[in-house]
Amino acid sequence: MTGLTLADCFSKFVETEILEDVYCARCKCLRKVEKRLSFFRIPQVLVIQLKRFSWRNDKLLEEINAPDELKLNKYIDPQSTLSTPPLYTLSGVIKHMGGVRGGHYTASSKHADSGEWYSFNDSQVNRQPKHHCSSSDYIFFYVRKSEHLSHSKI
Repeated sequence: MTGLTLADCFSKFVETEILEDVYCARCKCLRKVEKRLSFFRIPQVLVIQLKRFSWRNDKLLEEINAPDELKLNKYIDPQSTLSTPPLYTLSGVIKHMGGVRGGHYTASSKHADSGEWYSFNDSQVNRQPKHHCSSSDYIFFYVRKSEHLSHSKI
């Protein structure tokens, strides 16, 4: 497996950051503070959009390896009241081919009942063996494993 993983991306996203010269209303002075992100609540469907375009309008082509199952245990706030560790299953991917000035979107989705993967490209729908990560992956859809949605709930 090459490239980054979604776990690498989450770790970077929640990394503690030092902020300089933040005004403190209590002591009325500028202070150095730490900022850290964590999840207190989590959704049934987790949508992860990758930053694929830089500030210079270049397309970022780093391949991000998205697992079939995504565990978020270590990103949950310690004070969260979640009763079970969150486990997600990959259920869909949107891909972008092209560049900043133009391109084409396609999608892949796993059928909720059969578990088979299908690709969607304009009017073409085809069965595919499984989702394979590529540098075109742009948005991932994960469904909480304990709360899989059937097609009647979507």
